[in-house]
Amino acid sequence: MNVNTLYKDLMFSVLRLVTSNKDGKTGNTGTGILVDLELTPETLTPVLITNKHVVQDAIEISVHLPAGEGPRDVSLGNTVQIQMKLEGEGFFSPRDSDIDIAILPFGAVLRALENLHPKPFMRFLPVSEFPSSEEYGSLDALEEVFFMGFPDGRWDSVNKTPIIRRGVTATPATLDFDGKPEFLIDASVFPGSSGSPLFVARTTTFLSNSKLITQQLAIFAGIVTKSLHRTHQVPVFDTETEVLESLDLGIVTNVAAIKDALDQFCEYAKQPKPKFRIAPLSASK
Repeated sequence: MNVNTLYKDLMFSVLRLVTSNKDGKTGNTGTGILVDLELTPETLTPVLITNKHVVQDAIEISVHLPAGEGPRDVSLGNTVQIQMKLEGEGFFSPRDSDIDIAILPFGAVLRALENLHPKPFMRFLPVSEFPSSEEYGSLDALEEVFFMGFPDGRWDSVNKTPIIRRGVTATPATLDFDGKPEFLIDASVFPGSSGSPLFVARTTTFLSNSKLITQQLAIFAGIVTKSLHRTHQVPVFDTETEVLESLDLGIVTNVAAIKDALDQFCEYAKQPKPKFRIAPLSASK
């Protein structure tokens, strides 16, 4: 596959995470997004972001990285499996225990893979692509969104690629739902989607050299964290059984909380804080 579009790039920044517990058994299956903190020019400063509940009981995380055939070519179906061992807690989480975010340094993984042939193919979402506060604040109450991940642990088992799902915001992304840095989406969210990056989908059209150009945009809006359910009683013969029913609503930790978590991580790691974009991209053109 030639990775030559925005959405294909994003697809290869997402990893399927399978955790192992102390007893050696498989724990959780979740999703992670690779992010470049851009702390040093021309050098990656990579981290893996997921939800804390995906990795909190893990001692090891198994990841399949696609094999590359060139700077923009992927050998679909061919992967390199790596085991990330978590010593101690093994990940960083924000001071606010209600923020369900975990950040794992990824630089050591990259260094361990330097001499592999073929090299693994990965894309990183740079922090300079995170929306500015002004851009995020301009989002409407209703926006089309999409997210990439591995619902119920599922993926394309032949090509080793994630599943892309769509929906809309169910509460404004610019408002803290129930007083937390979260918002709701109207979409089917299942275990395994935890940690999926969520983007607002936008299409812009403009004239260039008398030609009408259509451009696809993806505004990073947060991390899918969990789904909402309701329980109700169903009569079964002479008894009642409690049934869990999905509301087709997902909770998303918003991008402001992700930025704050990354600031805290860099402070903890004694690194400069990421230089998030302050002004909208259009303002600098």
